[in-house]
Amino acid sequence: MALRTNLVEWAAAVPNVSLMADLSSKPWGRSVAGVTLKYRWPGTGTFAPSFELNLLEVRPEYRYYGRKLYFGAYAAYDRFSLRLPSWDTGWKGDAMGGGLSAGWEVPLYRYGKSALDLDLGLSVGAHYNRRQEYDNSGSLCPEPVQGILPYPELRVALTWRRTSVKDKYKGADPMDALYRSEKESIRMNYDATGRESFDAMHSYKLKAYQSSVFQDLFEGDPDAYRKAFEEYLQESFVDVALDNLERSRLDERSKKRLRKQVEQLRKKALAAFDHSLKAEKEEKK
Repeated sequence: MALRTNLVEWAAAVPNVSLMADLSSKPWGRSVAGVTLKYRWPGTGTFAPSFELNLLEVRPEYRYYGRKLYFGAYAAYDRFSLRLPSWDTGWKGDAMGGGLSAGWEVPLYRYGKSALDLDLGLSVGAHYNRRQEYDNSGSLCPEPVQGILPYPELRVALTWRRTSVKDKYKGADPMDALYRSEKESIRMNYDATGRESFDAMHSYKLKAYQSSVFQDLFEGDPDAYRKAFEEYLQESFVDVALDNLERSRLDERSKKRLRKQVEQLRKKALAAFDHSLKAEKEEKK
């Protein structure tokens, strides 16, 4: 759990607090969800000040941390009353919308069992609003105005949590390491099953074709040569890779991604084989 408050909004006299929670108890979990509440509404009465900013906002948010750097998205509902010094009239209404967030957190202070971090960030979004103008007496214009307005937010915030961001999001999911290992293994196996490897390592399977395939390929039977390479590719690369994936501890989603990669590499190998045959044929002309 973490508590956060934005000093920029406090400077505008808007009290705010955010409660964030990790979505996983694993030490490598980097997904965080939470909600922000902003509230400043002094009450009813005749409008007198040259500046007014009243706000109620509820904002659910999701963040993903890459150590100290984070990216995220939010949704929001607002009720507001706003008048700037240069305006003859003000706005009252409500809005809803969403946007994207990004930022950087740096450690400030550590205590016995907690830490204080600094959140420097920016959110950019768009909110659909329905508002009415009001004058100095507080009277509302009869016709509401509707539209979509940009909604930027600057954050210079303080975040309190049990573990500082410096140490919190450093862990690595062992499944990520296993995924990278399986992916690298597939790539290495693919690199070892090209046409050169086929000709060198499996020529014994094609002894019956040596005179027609290897010595005088295009006067012989290039279709048989390609079929033999395709069978070799299936047995030595595709079947081996898929069998290793089935026996791995990866989740089904990761296996599916790697199966797709195996199929893409199979097609790539066949295309490279066909290209090399075509190039040799052109040279022989």
